[in-house]
Amino acid sequence: MGAMKSEKNVIVLSFEDYCVAYELLNEAFSSTLRAVPQQAIQAARAVRRLWRRHSRPVNGREVAKRLRWKEGVAYKYLKAAEERGLVKRVVASSRRDNIKPYVPGRVAAKFLPSPQTVLDANAELGRDARYHNPITGKRVVLRRRTSRRAKR
Repeated sequence: MGAMKSEKNVIVLSFEDYCVAYELLNEAFSSTLRAVPQQAIQAARAVRRLWRRHSRPVNGREVAKRLRWKEGVAYKYLKAAEERGLVKRVVASSRRDNIKPYVPGRVAAKFLPSPQTVLDANAELGRDARYHNPITGKRVVLRRRTSRRAKR
């Protein structure tokens, strides 16, 4: 769609414009919000996704595999994420293999609400939204979830 000027000095943006802005700006704003390295935010998001998928704490090896990082790099940024409350280590490891299990922290690594969250909360936006991800070039289709499905 694109921005439309409706009044003098007022710009009206479409929901699709918001989706594109989210893709472009959310990670940058999130990392500068509390001086958090972007890699720590990526590690925290990986922990959250893996934790949701497996319903258990996840370790640095799993995060490294998901992000295609070396294991040492994953643990480095998991530590940075832990220091900022983005993840929480559930048990200090005293095992020989030194596996450190993590769960999502209380602080979300987001600056803006996701387009899916906005669409779910605002029925007036319609049942679905379509936009092109400006980073990947892929077409994205979002469908508004009912309250029963919204928590997934």
